[in-house]
Amino acid sequence: SPFHAGKRDERENMLRARAKDHGLFVAYVNQVGGQDELVFDGSSVILDPNGQTICRAPQFEEDIVLCDIDVKNLRQLRRDGSSTFQLEGITDVGSAQHFFVSGKSMRGMKKIPSEISSPVSPIEEIRRALVMGTHDYVSKSGFRKVLIALSGGIDSSLVAALAVEALGAENVIGVSMPSQYSSEGSQTDAQQLADNLGIVMETLPISDVYKSMRNTLEKQFSGTDPGIAEENLQSRIRGNLIMAMSNKFGWLVLATGNKSEMAVGYATIYGDMAGGFSVIKDVPKV
Repeated sequence: SPFHAGKRDERENMLRARAKDHGLFVAYVNQVGGQDELVFDGSSVILDPNGQTICRAPQFEEDIVLCDIDVKNLRQLRRDGSSTFQLEGITDVGSAQHFFVSGKSMRGMKKIPSEISSPVSPIEEIRRALVMGTHDYVSKSGFRKVLIALSGGIDSSLVAALAVEALGAENVIGVSMPSQYSSEGSQTDAQQLADNLGIVMETLPISDVYKSMRNTLEKQFSGTDPGIAEENLQSRIRGNLIMAMSNKFGWLVLATGNKSEMAVGYATIYGDMAGGFSVIKDVPKV
C-alpha cells in the first residue's frame, strides 16, 4: 500500500487486529520504491495469532527477511478459545499436505532467528519517502540530470538538498535568476547553498527581459497601477528560462512549491509551478 506519514503504524495496527480476531498468523508483503506520484515504503511484516510482530523488513529498503512460524498447535489454540475468533460452523477440510523444498524433513534443524527492523522516526520516514520518490521518478522517466530554480529561500533549498541525496551532486544543476528587486542576501544565500551541496549553479539575470516585457505591455497597462500582474511577470520569465534549458539539454525541472502554498493558490501558473516533478507538493510548510 502507498506511503503517507504515519502509514506504518496504521497498517500494523490494522493487521494486529485481524491476527487477534481470527487467531492466525498474518503475513503482509509490501513493495518498495516510487511509482509515478506514489511511494511504497516496504516494511513487510509477519504477526502471530496474538498480534505480536515477529518479523519486520526495513522501511524504504529492498531486503529479504526469513521467519520460521510454528502452526502445529494453532488450530488447537483456536479451539481452546484463546482468541476471539469463533470456529462454530466451520467444517474441517482435512490436514494440510507438507512439502519440503530441500527434499528432507526440517525436524531437528535450528530455527531461523527472526529479524524485526526498528521503525524510523516520523521526520526520517518523510525524508526517506521524498528521496526515494524523487530518485525513482527521475530514473524511471529516463532523465539523467535535474534543474532547480534557487531563490535562496527554504523551499528551493530543501528540494535541492533532497535532490542531491537522491541523485548525486553531479546530477543537480541550480539556476539563479535575480531581478532588480532581488536582495543581495538572497543571491549570496543561493550561491552558498550551491557551494555547500557541491552543485553547479548557473546565473541568468532577468532584469533586461523584465524591462522588455514591461515595455511591450506599456500601452495595454497604461492608466493602471502596478500590481500582481507585474509581479507575476518575474515568476513567468523564470519559468520560461528554466524550461528552455530543460528543453535544450533534456534535464528535468523540479518544481519547489509546497502543499500549504498550493492549497491556498499562492503560486503562479506558468511561473513557479513550472516543472516536471514537484518534490514537496504534498508537504505542508507549517
